[in-house]
Amino acid sequence: MDNSGILIITFSFPPYFRVGARRWEIFAKELAERGRKVVVFTSKSEKIKGAAEVDLPNLKILRVSARFDESLIAFGKDFKSRLKYKFFKRLYANIDNGNYYDYSIFWKRYFHAEIPEIIKEYNIKTVFVTGGPYRYFLYSIKLKERFNVKVVIDYRDPWTTKNGFLKKDQDRLIVERKYERQVLVEADKIIVASKDLEDDIRINFSDISFQNDRIIIIENGIDIREGVNVVNDKYFVERKANENLSLVYYGGIGCEKHHFLEFVCAIKELEKEFDLNVLFFGNINSEYNEILLRENVRSIKIRGRISSNMFLEIAERSDFFLYFKPFQKLQNSFGVKFFDYLRGRRLILSICPEGNVKDCIIDNKFGLILPPGRIKESLKEIFLKRLTGGLINSIQLEDLSPYIAQESVDKIEKEIVE
Repeated sequence: MDNSGILIITFSFPPYFRVGARRWEIFAKELAERGRKVVVFTSKSEKIKGAAEVDLPNLKILRVSARFDESLIAFGKDFKSRLKYKFFKRLYANIDNGNYYDYSIFWKRYFHAEIPEIIKEYNIKTVFVTGGPYRYFLYSIKLKERFNVKVVIDYRDPWTTKNGFLKKDQDRLIVERKYERQVLVEADKIIVASKDLEDDIRINFSDISFQNDRIIIIENGIDIREGVNVVNDKYFVERKANENLSLVYYGGIGCEKHHFLEFVCAIKELEKEFDLNVLFFGNINSEYNEILLRENVRSIKIRGRISSNMFLEIAERSDFFLYFKPFQKLQNSFGVKFFDYLRGRRLILSICPEGNVKDCIIDNKFGLILPPGRIKESLKEIFLKRLTGGLINSIQLEDLSPYIAQESVDKIEKEIVE
């Protein structure tokens, strides 16, 4: 193994409270433990109890200012929060043709100053850039010619093909699609988190050549070093029938709005029969937040973002985890959140489409599916079984062998780093 280094550029990295950041935390730690010299360039975080609080001699974490006002992604109910949201949305919309929800629109300067110095100091030969956000994909391509480094783009989610926040702004979508095309043409390698994402890119950019295995699937997974049996089962086994039923959602929401509305309305009806405590940890975007405000369900509470370690603490006194996926996209893609749920060892209640995710939950008995159209009836059956002593999750580490992240790092070393 030579003395060259690996640079990972990621806007969020634990203890920053963004679930997707766990992907490269696991990969970075594993590469460092294998003797690779790894540098992570990320944003500052004042959060505590992050999973990245490790002491590895080969892992260097460098943090810079995020330079992005989070009022655009943290939706407050009060007048001041709404005013800040409108102000920064208008301000950011006029910056460098910026997609105002792309946190990296201000990171261009880092690719001219700080990052070049890091490449020189640590003898960097391979640069991984993971998103979203996405604009810094474009900035990273410029590093290839300047420093003779291999630039690898990692897609955790779609950029422009899913539209997302760009769907109401066609002019901005056109600009972003042009940038994405340039990145896909010039990147040395393109990593995707699932076959769904690979198909999405190939279909939407069918005129681009992806020969020589330029697209590589590197899936998410469980970090074998952390194990899975980390949650105290005392509450789950010995709970009293008169205790409330606790349902926890962790991370962003991406399912269809009408499915989310059906779930919220089901909880509103069922809280008349059951003592429920439904907690949402994470950013709730404005469309889902409006549903929650309108329905005003007593047992549903929004608690803000938490780290993965904090989530595991909450898991100890939880009955179920909620996992919603969109029906139109990525039905075979396992998000990072799914594997943190497995670490928490509670039954997953999921609204999800046909595909690998649904099959995995059913086949492995990781949870139960809430079929749209009868979510209320399904939840009532599940709650009654839980209160009568059924539905205990018995996931063990050996059950998770097909989902180990270390195998993904084997692939990174073999096919990219060499």
